[in-house]
Amino acid sequence: MNTNSNNPQQLYSERIAQLARQIAGIRKIDIPLGIAKLIAVLSGLFFLFQTIAKQADPHLYIFSALLVLLIPLSIGHEKVLFRKKFLHQLLTINENELRSLEHPFLKVDDGSSFIDPSHPYTSDLDIFGPHSVFHLVNRTYTNWGNRTLARWLRRLWKPEIILERQEGIVELKDMLDFRQRTMAFGSRIRFKAKEQDIIRELLDQPPLLSQSRRFKLFIKIIPIITISVIIAMFFPGANIPWYLPLGLFALQFLVNIATFKRVSTLYRFTERSAKILKPTADIIQEIIRQDFSTPHLIELQSRLHHNGKPASIYIKSLSTLVEWLNLRLSAIHFFVNNTVFWDLNLAEKIERWKAEAGNHVNQWFAVAGEFETLNSFANVMCNNPSWTMPTIVEAPFGIAAKEMGHPLIPPQGRVNNDLHIQGTGTVNIVTGPNMAGKSTFLRTAGANLVMAGVGAPVCAGAFSFAPCRIYTSMKISDSLDQGLSLFYAELQRIKMILDAVGSDSSLPVFFIIDEMLKGTNTMDRRQGAVALVKQLIKQNTTGLLATHDLALAELKTERPRQILNFHFDGEVEGDQLIFDYKLKEGPCNSFNALVLMKKIGIEV
Repeated sequence: MNTNSNNPQQLYSERIAQLARQIAGIRKIDIPLGIAKLIAVLSGLFFLFQTIAKQADPHLYIFSALLVLLIPLSIGHEKVLFRKKFLHQLLTINENELRSLEHPFLKVDDGSSFIDPSHPYTSDLDIFGPHSVFHLVNRTYTNWGNRTLARWLRRLWKPEIILERQEGIVELKDMLDFRQRTMAFGSRIRFKAKEQDIIRELLDQPPLLSQSRRFKLFIKIIPIITISVIIAMFFPGANIPWYLPLGLFALQFLVNIATFKRVSTLYRFTERSAKILKPTADIIQEIIRQDFSTPHLIELQSRLHHNGKPASIYIKSLSTLVEWLNLRLSAIHFFVNNTVFWDLNLAEKIERWKAEAGNHVNQWFAVAGEFETLNSFANVMCNNPSWTMPTIVEAPFGIAAKEMGHPLIPPQGRVNNDLHIQGTGTVNIVTGPNMAGKSTFLRTAGANLVMAGVGAPVCAGAFSFAPCRIYTSMKISDSLDQGLSLFYAELQRIKMILDAVGSDSSLPVFFIIDEMLKGTNTMDRRQGAVALVKQLIKQNTTGLLATHDLALAELKTERPRQILNFHFDGEVEGDQLIFDYKLKEGPCNSFNALVLMKKIGIEV
């Protein structure tokens, strides 16, 4: 079911009801099949016992018939069980999405492993970690999807890449079946990132077995001879000595001992791979079978073939090989391995698979990861019909946002504002009292600009921008482990901004600074802040700066074109401070520090 519904709550509710009906219907098949299977097994055991006890041919015929019947019953029941499990996975996905409309942060990877305080903007703008942009967006299950999403959010992209992603996200937004099926397949991957990386390590390993044709021929011919001798022993008059099959068995045993360490190295990489490879193959197969219309999705899809065959076939065949290698865990492994060179033949097939398709796997996984990331952003767009897809402008720099809100604040608590910045060389100074909304507004602009810069929808009624490089200085703290004071940590962030402004790049810098130079005295802070603002203007860069210091707002009298003043304010009503969190033009003239101090009992 594809949809363009603008009511996600109704959409997920209807889908939950539909899936519940399908699960109820499949239970009507599941239970009778299970009972039929049980009856066939018990009846078969009964007639097998009768055959052995009474040596009666009719009982043997009935047992054989039941055995033949049990095979399709078992296969059919397995398919029904798989279908029921898959429907339950889809049901869980829709229940989670319905829940996320009120509480947007699900129990998914929040990207904490990608937190980097030294990054130009991710830590200040809550891109990674609990209740972050990554946490909000993430609907990836594979390691490559997870890392792709993080990589996209860590940098801003060229306009042509942004546009092609936007087209793909808009198309995928309405492909609910496809998105949720890939999520359901991905939800079967239960392993951590390091365990998923085992597959890449396996592919990067040099050949572990001899590449000699004679060796490859040897491990194929000896099992054929061994099996032939064992079968021939049961024919009357064959007169085969007992030591011949035993000698062949011993020969295989010695060869297996000699190659044990190398095969064990391979097994270490493959023992858990099957449970990752199967869902990945299903995700890729789901991508291949779609009929996309946007060029970017079609181009991505085209990368999932090799030698005229779908990538999913190659990955499923590798999954089967590594599953068979897991026979090592079985009690019959010793006999089978020393009769047909089980491990060596499988290892040789895996080596042959690597030679044929190994160089393409990273590309296949990368495509699967990109689709997971595109699906994640499409899911955000589906869940937030009031959000918009940004427009890219070709001006040197500009942001024009209407009804822009913070994407991490639920709609019921979100206050939206407009923002208009045109051209380079302007510093937009935001003043206002404590708790009035200055920092939230700065993060709102930054988070939406990051989303826009990767090709994603933004939390706004309308949004246009020129691609840029974002640098922030907001959540600064001292660093005891590095021996950095608060003031010096602030200077490092400011230096990073100035270095970026002075670097050669086709993309302009957009800075966001919240209450700069907090770690020094009032006089130094004021002089330093004024000097920095003037230098930023001189270097023709643009940004947002929040401050309590009205001296910065007064710079507009000197530089009326380069300094723009905005403010948030609040009112005191009795013992309460009331804020409307609306951005207004001009500097703020009301501050609330004394009121707050009185509220906690300080006599001022």
